[in-house]
Amino acid sequence: MSKAHKHALTQLRQAEQAVGEWIDVIRETAEARTGSTAPEVLITDALYGQALELFDALWDAVQAFSAQAWLIDRQAGVRP
Repeated sequence: MSKAHKHALTQLRQAEQAVGEWIDVIRETAEARTGSTAPEVLITDALYGQALELFDALWDAVQAFSAQAWLIDRQAGVRP
């Protein structure tokens, strides 16, 4: 794994952590709006749902990078 690859993966994982913290804030506002902490109630909150969709998109991107970047590095002749 190249230095740039490691750096990119680290940054993506840090972004995932930061967005996870943001999701917690949005969940708290959803709890206030719905008056509930039950997951089955919170998931019906439109804003919380939108925030979860954004997190899912980021998670998918991190997984895709993790799965494919090493192969691209290798095929491109990038050295560790």
